[in-house]
Amino acid sequence: DDRNLPVPFQALISRLQIPILKVALKDKHFFTHSDHPARRFINEIATSAVGWDESSESQQDKLYKEVNRLVRYAPFLLALSVITRLVWAFATPNGMNLVDLHVYVDGAAALLQGNLYEFTYAEKTPDFPLPFTYPPFAALVFFPLHYLPFTIVGVCWQLATMAAMFLLIRLAIGLVLDFRPDAVGSTTDWTRVAMLWTALALWTEPVRTTLDYGQVNVFLALAAIVAIRSTRWWIAGGIVGFVAGIKLPPAITGLYFLATKRWKAAAFSAVAFGATVAIIENHDGGVAQDGPCQRDALPLSAGQSGTPLTDRRIVAVFQCG
Repeated sequence: DDRNLPVPFQALISRLQIPILKVALKDKHFFTHSDHPARRFINEIATSAVGWDESSESQQDKLYKEVNRLVRYAPFLLALSVITRLVWAFATPNGMNLVDLHVYVDGAAALLQGNLYEFTYAEKTPDFPLPFTYPPFAALVFFPLHYLPFTIVGVCWQLATMAAMFLLIRLAIGLVLDFRPDAVGSTTDWTRVAMLWTALALWTEPVRTTLDYGQVNVFLALAAIVAIRSTRWWIAGGIVGFVAGIKLPPAITGLYFLATKRWKAAAFSAVAFGATVAIIENHDGGVAQDGPCQRDALPLSAGQSGTPLTDRRIVAVFQCG
């Protein structure tokens, strides 16, 4: 609490309270020897902090000046990146193909005909028909979208993906840094930093491909980050179970829950995922008529042989026992 110390150094020293307390409890010489290594370490930090001025030091750094200038213009740069990305999508021949989004939406519509896993999308990929290879619960989630014009769905999907990318980066920054003003410095605007990274990310892999194909990856990653940051076990587990019912990779977040001893969240994620399977098991639409338990008939990834099990083949194990 010494006001003579800059805020970042106060935060740094405050983080040492628990480790230093442990040292003091284990080593009786901590209080009696002024040259004790732990005491010298704290004194070195305090001495280094005296007279330190964050603003004066940063102003002498040319790289800091350039980065800070970009951060100030981050909202404008993000808006420019988003607009350019949409213009590029409509101006280029394949910019709005969104083949994966077609599989999600058009495949979900196949529920009405009772042939979800006989569906293939080949309008833009005639030499490489794409089947619906996701868990059947995904079809129910995407089903309402098929009632809307696909162009509107495509534009909204891309805008939503960009917004999700910003939120993902913003939350990731909060995980990397202990997101507190006294820890990272009150002069840093991390929201603008996230905007700047988002503006760049929209044009780099794998985000560029995700936007080109209309994939769901960014939403799944965002859901996993939200679950990890949530302190409520039922929210964290529910989110992971729900999105794993759409596409299986986020289920690995359950291992994180186990590693961090969040037993309730891990257990509830399994329960929530089981609920998505049970919903499909009791659904009498296109999935049941396809005969989901005929595992030998379940397709591998489109056009590939010997590939790993698809999401649907794995879910069939849960459905069929």
